[in-house]
Amino acid sequence: MVQHLQIFDYVCVSQSLHNRLIEFVDQETSHFFYPVRIENAHYIAPKEPGYSTELKPASRAEFNYPNGTWYWYQQNQGR
Repeated sequence: MVQHLQIFDYVCVSQSLHNRLIEFVDQETSHFFYPVRIENAHYIAPKEPGYSTELKPASRAEFNYPNGTWYWYQQNQGR
């Protein structure tokens, strides 16, 4: 979703890249159908409509609160 904010800021607000930074965390991209794309240190505008936040079914099943497999594992490990 961050690439949408960056693009909105550039097109509609600042119209400049000067003093504009956004953090990117690569560890979550495998969970999304349309992950963020970066080329030459720049966000690439998505070609698909929407906010690019659609999770893959396996990720939804794993992290669905409170019945996802990740939460079940955490509870049964005493954490």
